[in-house]
Amino acid sequence: MLRKTDSSESKPEGEEVPFRPDTARSWMIAVLAHLIIFSTWGFVNAFGVFQTYYVRDMRIGDDTAVAWIGSTQVFLLFCTGVLSGRALDAGYYRVVFVLGSVTYLVGVFALSVCREYWQVFLAHAICIGVGFGAVFSPTVALTGTYFQKHKSLALGLVTIGSATGGMAFAAIAAQMMPKVGFGWTVRTMGFVQLGISLPHTAPRQSGSLIEWSALRNLPYSLTLLGAFFLFWAVYLGFYFIGSYGRSVMGVSASTAVYLLLTMNGVGVPARVLSSMTASRYGPRLVIIPAILLNALLGYCWIALRDEAGLWAFSVAYGLVASMPQAMYPMVLGSFVSDPQKAGAITGMGFFVAGIAALTGPPIAGALIRLQQGGFLGVQILSGSSMIVSAALFTAARWADRKPKDRDSDS
Repeated sequence: MLRKTDSSESKPEGEEVPFRPDTARSWMIAVLAHLIIFSTWGFVNAFGVFQTYYVRDMRIGDDTAVAWIGSTQVFLLFCTGVLSGRALDAGYYRVVFVLGSVTYLVGVFALSVCREYWQVFLAHAICIGVGFGAVFSPTVALTGTYFQKHKSLALGLVTIGSATGGMAFAAIAAQMMPKVGFGWTVRTMGFVQLGISLPHTAPRQSGSLIEWSALRNLPYSLTLLGAFFLFWAVYLGFYFIGSYGRSVMGVSASTAVYLLLTMNGVGVPARVLSSMTASRYGPRLVIIPAILLNALLGYCWIALRDEAGLWAFSVAYGLVASMPQAMYPMVLGSFVSDPQKAGAITGMGFFVAGIAALTGPPIAGALIRLQQGGFLGVQILSGSSMIVSAALFTAARWADRKPKDRDSDS
């Protein structure tokens, strides 16, 4: 709960007294938020394990059909954030968090007994996606309100949870699935998530669902456009590396899982480094070269010829793809000047990312099917989408600096 500072001055009734940012309590909140991201985005980043299992072992659909499960999950995760973010602004974080936690836990434990496509879609895509969205967006927005000087660094450290969680859930799958099967593997993941909790914030004044004034801000609008193309492609490697390894390189099922585990594992130091760099030089600037590196790597994917190259690519992709994921919440946080609007501004940014994440992987799956198992279309899509994203983020940066440059010249 946000702590009110003592003041001898009288305050108008209903006005919230500013709290002290960047305290030990603030960092405790950041640690707890890290656990939330561990539980939610960590599970999402391990979807490559499910993608391969659903297609090759459970056989509930082809790459395109199964990709719709993962993309719908991410879409609902991001888009539910519009509502849950506004709930944070209205002071209902704890209620939304409890409801969201119950929803995704029901989905996880229900998934453990699913056998048909429609069952998996309902549990994995709908139930888990909505539940994750209810807790993710307001958690990120709430954490930012506890910091002023170190906001970018704190948000960056929070997002590391997606890498540590992805590594943990992939490791659970690698160790348990061959021994105890799909059901108990998923239940174990659910029990890990069961203990995650986070304090709630004090009530605030309610507002509109969409912060129209933010959309009239050209740098913010260009940033959202850039985010669309970023999230159109950033998960393609995580989703399809297992399928690519097994169908093109002929690696074993266990090797495919360890490729994904490696991707998530190397993402931890990458997120730390990118967060520290963005905290010093600004996330809106640092995210641009990170996206360009992703574009380069997308095209380099085309040149893979053997398993050694596949392992090298997995390490490089895990490092590079983690950077913009870590910095995007920091970028959104940099547009928040009024904590009362943090949930709305963050939620709108995640909504756009959700639209992109909904369509990107299924399009990639359709390209694989059109090429009869070939991945060239996916690789070109990955690199080209990142180039467009980098151009839009650069335009946003230019639009943000232009008025300042004019003032300095006058």
